[in-house]
Amino acid sequence: MKRFLKYILLAPAAVIGLSLTGCSDNDADADKGKTPEVSYFRMTDPGSEHITEAMLGDKIAICGNHLGDVQQVWFNDQKAMLNPAYVTSEVIVVEIPNAISENVTNTVRLVTSQGKSTEVPFNTMVPEPILTSMTCEWAKPGDVVTISGDYFVTDDEYPLQITFPGGVTVTPESFIEMERTFVTLKVPEGATAEGRITATSRYGEGLASFVWHDTRGMILDWDGTHGKAVALANGWRKGDKNTFTEADGIPGLDGKFILFSGVKADYNDMGEDNFSFNHWPVDENAIASLDISTLFDTSKWMDYCLKFEAFIPTSTPWTICSLNVLFTPASIFGDNTYLFSEDDPYPYPRAMWTPWQATGSYDTGNKWVTVSIPLTDFNKDRYMNPCSRKMTSDDFAGLTMIVCWGPFSEETNVPVTMAIDNIRVAPLVEPGADDEEESK
Repeated sequence: MKRFLKYILLAPAAVIGLSLTGCSDNDADADKGKTPEVSYFRMTDPGSEHITEAMLGDKIAICGNHLGDVQQVWFNDQKAMLNPAYVTSEVIVVEIPNAISENVTNTVRLVTSQGKSTEVPFNTMVPEPILTSMTCEWAKPGDVVTISGDYFVTDDEYPLQITFPGGVTVTPESFIEMERTFVTLKVPEGATAEGRITATSRYGEGLASFVWHDTRGMILDWDGTHGKAVALANGWRKGDKNTFTEADGIPGLDGKFILFSGVKADYNDMGEDNFSFNHWPVDENAIASLDISTLFDTSKWMDYCLKFEAFIPTSTPWTICSLNVLFTPASIFGDNTYLFSEDDPYPYPRAMWTPWQATGSYDTGNKWVTVSIPLTDFNKDRYMNPCSRKMTSDDFAGLTMIVCWGPFSEETNVPVTMAIDNIRVAPLVEPGADDEEESK
């Protein structure tokens, strides 16, 4: 559903002088005992048009006379929070409560300290469903996933529908759990096609801000079956010795995955053979492989993120080291100095995925989950300090992951088990439905 507002054009003279200077005791005193008068509503942008409706959560201006003593503003049966600094005799700026009304009257009611009230027509609209994230974007049919967002609303007349690419639909009777901000369900049979998931309620259709089974910017899927993805890295640690379809109680997600597994002697223990891969666009034998910069517009790298699926078993929770993720330019190959050197031209900025740091321990609940790291987060050195070198558009030819360093730890001989699959670059925000239509 597109967001439309019903507009009434302002007369040129009405646009002038609508600035809000803030409430004064004089305004409240002058208007005390008077009945508020509403002339029109508008958005808060200067010179905006009159409106007769707005969305939950929108900030609007109520314009009229004798408004200075207004103490309450109700949208349907929902009371708004009023800031006295945004109340004058002529204008009230207020945010529409972000709650769905049970008693829809399509009115706004203003009440003063003296009990004087005015009720005027105004339509408060509920947005279409918003789908912001999913626990696993590469889940298989039968897997349980949670889609998060907002405005997941259902009723008998208009049951909420979650539709996967290919037209595979799930309805409330098949939901495991549902609240306004999330839906938990089993991935239905046949839901394997790539594309955008939609959610449809009585208020419209919402399009996911992510792509289900996204292959567009796939770098390493460890099978070489998705887009331009390669089956093995192109470096000293290719992943040929630690890729599996199933291992250590970890079920496969989508063919093979790479497994980082073993014992970390301490937080400085690199353990490259068991805990890393290097993907270089050219290896030391001049063998060319995938250049990651060909997968996306590196001039706009700040608009992208790195995604992958991870599995960390509950039997071996993660308690030490970070997953270092480094993009590297084409000039980096045949040497691992870039991983740890602090001499010019190093260090290379990296992302440090350390989800255990907040609580001391982390696992994925014996299931695969999607991890998303904005490329703007690639700004740390190996000890999680701000990196002296900044990322540039020329730094996206190769990719390295290694479990090492991170927050200081005195722990020794700590087991770590981490599976990773479908490493890819994706837009931070996918275009909305309106944007997609315009691009066709």
